[in-house]
Amino acid sequence: MSLKTRTVAFLSVLALSVLPLAALACPSAADEGGATAEEAAAEYTIEATAEPVKVGAQGYALVTIKILGGYHWNKEYPAKATVANDGFTAIDLAKKEFKQTSGDFAAEETVATLKIPLTGKATGTETLKVDTRFGVCSDKVCLIKKASADVKVVVAE
Repeated sequence: MSLKTRTVAFLSVLALSVLPLAALACPSAADEGGATAEEAAAEYTIEATAEPVKVGAQGYALVTIKILGGYHWNKEYPAKATVANDGFTAIDLAKKEFKQTSGDFAAEETVATLKIPLTGKATGTETLKVDTRFGVCSDKVCLIKKASADVKVVVAE
């Protein structure tokens, strides 16, 4: 076996042995794809509610993310929420994308809330699908989280 072949073989083995260590050293990158339901339950809960709104009146959907288990809301991470669906017949939305950097989230140490303003335009019921992306931190690690919530909005006369 030539020196070049042995060097390539050595570097290949070295690279394969270092990859698992890289995942351990950077848990936030490993968590990028989202956590299992059990892991998520240990770090946060997400709820979405809306009071009934009358035709022609303004209201809002409220998304609340509660941080649990020794974690806190990462105010430095540019949290984002998007209303993922459209085609509403009973409501109008002023906007569909919300950002922490724009002041859309009201965040404290262990809770963040987002108000999604809307206007009732016809009687009926709509369901908003809200996708969020945010950061939580403990004293050891920061994690990037993705979560979705559905909120039912009832419009009455």
